[in-house]
Amino acid sequence: MYTFTIKLFGAIKADLDSDQIKLQNSKEKLNLIELKREIGVLFPNISKVSTYKVAVNSEIYDKPDRFIRCEDEIALLPPYAGG
Repeated sequence: MYTFTIKLFGAIKADLDSDQIKLQNSKEKLNLIELKREIGVLFPNISKVSTYKVAVNSEIYDKPDRFIRCEDEIALLPPYAGG
């Protein structure tokens, strides 16, 4: 089994009352769709946040076919506004 450690921020961090989650999977790498599906199944509270971005190694991933490896730095970023 491979462990994906995912950092949490903002509303997601507050909803789960944690600054990170760990996801176990038999695959060493997942595409963005697989990762989001696994997160939604294991942590349904995250689905309350209407949209969130996934950052991998400080880069926002938005293409579903991009692969994320278990050793990558992964973060869930809630919607935010700024000026």
